[in-house]
Amino acid sequence: MQSFLTRKVKEGIMVQKIRILFILLLVVVSCSIFSDNNGWLIQSVDTSGSVGFFNSIALDSSDYPHISYYDVSNCDLKYAYWTGSEWSVTSVDTAGYVGTDTAITIDSSDNPHIVYSGEGVLKYAYNNGSTWVISIVDYDGGGDCSIVLDSSDYPHISYCSYNTSSEDCDLKYAYWNGSTWIITLVDTDGDVGYATSIALDSSDYPHISYYGHANKDIKYAYWNGSEWSITPVYIVGNLNECTSLALDYSNNPYIAFIDPINMDIKCAHWDSYNWSITSLETTDYPGESLSMKLESSYHPHIAYSDHGNVMHAYWTGSEWTITSVETSVVVTEFISLALDSSNHPHISYMDGSNLDLRYAQYNP
Repeated sequence: MQSFLTRKVKEGIMVQKIRILFILLLVVVSCSIFSDNNGWLIQSVDTSGSVGFFNSIALDSSDYPHISYYDVSNCDLKYAYWTGSEWSVTSVDTAGYVGTDTAITIDSSDNPHIVYSGEGVLKYAYNNGSTWVISIVDYDGGGDCSIVLDSSDYPHISYCSYNTSSEDCDLKYAYWNGSTWIITLVDTDGDVGYATSIALDSSDYPHISYYGHANKDIKYAYWNGSEWSITPVYIVGNLNECTSLALDYSNNPYIAFIDPINMDIKCAHWDSYNWSITSLETTDYPGESLSMKLESSYHPHIAYSDHGNVMHAYWTGSEWTITSVETSVVVTEFISLALDSSNHPHISYMDGSNLDLRYAQYNP
């Protein structure tokens, strides 16, 4: 009886050892794919040449990431998505020098829609479930573009369009009505329309944040149902490469942007009466890119670079909580943020040290 118990105990110990070895093996295999940094899972998505430029991220209904970006080595628009077990990487448009600005969104059928610039024209690509369909939206340029889908999954796009007569850029807005593209001039006051970001309100009316060279200011435009209303938000006094816009439950805008004079990241919020502007962090070098999303409680999350490090900021309701995502790479001006169904951030960015596309997911 004693030998039987002894044997069973030894067998139990052996089973536990096997389980531990199996877990350790999984950890080793996982570490070859992910590296963990305080709850952040970090992964290289594409390392084939000089890639990751102008990246943009969106999540599908399973919270899987989809990323559009520019491949400098081949001058192609590329698209990567997580299948659940691995990254699938595809060249979407190989017409040459396409994808120098990209923005992506996902429709209700989990199909990707991408707007991008290609040799002076604004192009649009979407996957219908089996193949990519590519069309030209505007032949008069299309840099600094942003895209969102309405309640019918029709795309709405904001972008900078080159005006040949004034030799300046104008802010334009285009949307698909089901049969054709409708294009509207929104702001032609000087050299405007840079660093655009678009969102739709509960009536599917467009709201756009952007930068104007004429007054060196952050501007905000929205369609009120009959005309465009345009408001200056903040004078940054110098070149600003990015804005990021989101709407709260009252359709009031949040706009994140970089203040190059004061060297900090700012977030502006319109409360129906006034603009309130807060500073996240003052730094010697705040980078040239940021991305903002609102969680379900309408608190903003902002991804940005600080001295080349990937940073994440979150408004708790009373203060900004700032964490470092990755410090082992040099991040250039290309960074994008999405929030999943648990309000956890997902960030795509370019590793400027190796010119690779990287992805970070917060999974506490």
